[in-house]
Amino acid sequence: MSRHSPKFESREILQRTAAYFVLMLLSTITILPFVFMLLVSLDGKGEWGWAPTAPPRLIPDPPTLRFYAYVLSAFNFVRYFINSAIMTAGITLGNLVFGTLAGYAFARINFKGRDLIFAALLGTMMIPSESLVIPQYLIVQRLGWLNTYAGLIVPSMVSVFGIFLMREFIRTIPASLEEAAMIDGCNRLGVFMRIVVPLMKPALVTLAIITFVQSWNTFLWPLIVAQRESMFTLQIGLASFREQRAAEWSALMAGTAIAMLPTTVLFLSLQRYYIQGLIMGATKG
Repeated sequence: MSRHSPKFESREILQRTAAYFVLMLLSTITILPFVFMLLVSLDGKGEWGWAPTAPPRLIPDPPTLRFYAYVLSAFNFVRYFINSAIMTAGITLGNLVFGTLAGYAFARINFKGRDLIFAALLGTMMIPSESLVIPQYLIVQRLGWLNTYAGLIVPSMVSVFGIFLMREFIRTIPASLEEAAMIDGCNRLGVFMRIVVPLMKPALVTLAIITFVQSWNTFLWPLIVAQRESMFTLQIGLASFREQRAAEWSALMAGTAIAMLPTTVLFLSLQRYYIQGLIMGATKG
């Protein structure tokens, strides 16, 4: 059957239509909870905002931003936000630095036991992170890092996934570029900083986005380490707010919307590099 025959073109149109329909359906299912969250946060009906009604209303009447102002002023939301920002920035920066250095070592430097060590590192990815909470807590406690930024940041500054992603991406960079720089008198560190790092922008952005989102939304480890309210992160603060003011749905949704804002803006602004980094890191050569 010719590719340009009417029967083939009709089948192709039908397949595309079906694919678009499925994508639109999945997108709608994914977006609906976020739309509901925003609508509830803007609902000004009643003293505490949204409440179930019969018949249910979809559009806020009237819409208001007073619950956003209430959340920012009623409890230590700004402090929680700052704590999350400091923790997330430290973890992200650490993963970028150490992941890139370790990935370059595993990709370019031949040393004894390199492949065995890398295989062992990959094997640790199969260990549930929850099983490491107790030993990590005991180490942090012995170091006196409870209720400190060091306790929140240091245990997560290096990830095996980051090392793996950087290694696979660096292997796609032609080694001839580094060899030419070394012939011109550049040392290994200079090659890394001047040749390799500038070419790794997509991979660095990809790792930064993944690490940022995971760190910003993490709950278990800050819940264990941050035992004082002054060190609470945003996720713990929102959970505490829900426990204390369970009926204030509009305020809770407003706080959740604000908490989502940094990750949403980051992903939307850097998604082009994120997709490029995933594709180039998954294909070698």
